[in-house]
Amino acid sequence: MYDGLAGPLLCRDSGKLRMGFASWYAGFRTASGEAFRADDLTAASRILPFNTRIRVTNLWNGRSVVVRINDRGPYIHGRVVDLTPRGAAALGMKRHGTAPVYIEIVRQETQSAAAVSIDVGRR
Repeated sequence: MYDGLAGPLLCRDSGKLRMGFASWYAGFRTASGEAFRADDLTAASRILPFNTRIRVTNLWNGRSVVVRINDRGPYIHGRVVDLTPRGAAALGMKRHGTAPVYIEIVRQETQSAAAVSIDVGRR
């Protein structure tokens, strides 16, 4: 099942890296209240806070993309992230539908930090 993977199977730091399967999806509205946009680099996670930026690396081909969490899911066992069609295309997994991936947190932004950065931008 994992033959030909582009990366190692073991996580270097289980607190920051996670391995599982990614899939892609389409929708209308996200759990964060944003409209779903297929051409955005966003994703759904069951456990990561909204606005967390993660690097997703496809273990079959080594391609990676940074996406922002703005939705909840996936709800299928073994899947750790659902990507927009643009994110899936960037990883080269859109045609197949799923791929084994590593997920690494790049930046975690709290709702209050996001509000402060928006207020600063308005001045």
